[in-house]
Amino acid sequence: MQDIWCHIYSLLPMRDAARAACVSHAFKRSWRCYPNLAFNMITLGIDIESCGEDGIARNFTNKVDHILKNRPCIATKTLEIVFRYYNAKVCNIDSWFQAAVTPGIEELTIELSSKSGRYYNFPWSLLANESGNSIRYLNLARCAFSPTDELCFKSLSRLELSDVAITGDQLGSILHNSFALQRMQLKFCNKIICLKIPFHLQQLRYLDVFDGGSSLRVIEDCNSRSSTCTFLVLSAMFVLIFCPACDMLKIFP
Repeated sequence: MQDIWCHIYSLLPMRDAARAACVSHAFKRSWRCYPNLAFNMITLGIDIESCGEDGIARNFTNKVDHILKNRPCIATKTLEIVFRYYNAKVCNIDSWFQAAVTPGIEELTIELSSKSGRYYNFPWSLLANESGNSIRYLNLARCAFSPTDELCFKSLSRLELSDVAITGDQLGSILHNSFALQRMQLKFCNKIICLKIPFHLQQLRYLDVFDGGSSLRVIEDCNSRSSTCTFLVLSAMFVLIFCPACDMLKIFP
């Protein structure tokens, strides 16, 4: 019966789960092993009108620190950190990842922006072990992702990168072992000049690329059974869909 309650509880949105824990001792025990962490202004109940940006950053940090400090070392299923007032001097984001990115994690969403405009350097090494093997959905926005080794995302089926400082070769280290990838979306990843789609991405069905006309010049598709095709980027925005079943590649301006 306890397992059933824990499963039902895990399906609640994080804010509702926290409220339930405040009024029920049974749910309070379940809260300590709640697997779906969503840290944003709404779930943490932060009023942007109550204080300045530095105060918002401190308030956000204190709440996340408190939640993770009182949470046992258990597996995290989903982790979402969305914060547009990110302050490197205040936010303990590295320690948050150390505590919450655990083996078995399936979904990871990180969206950060700061007044300084500096990118947060995502600690890719945290995903270079069992944690990377279990991830099915990876969504990074406004940060730097600079792996120096090939990563093993064997379960990754959906990848979304928006305004991420990453080169084509670094993206290749993500795609190298992503055999299950079905959807990929790239927006404003302006360091990518040549986008190579590896041959082994046989399950890739949808690729959405928007670079604002900045840097991307060539898409090299090695996925076709027949031959390698090279496509020049002629417009600032396009959607590319590849269908292995019929060996067709379509570009929609």
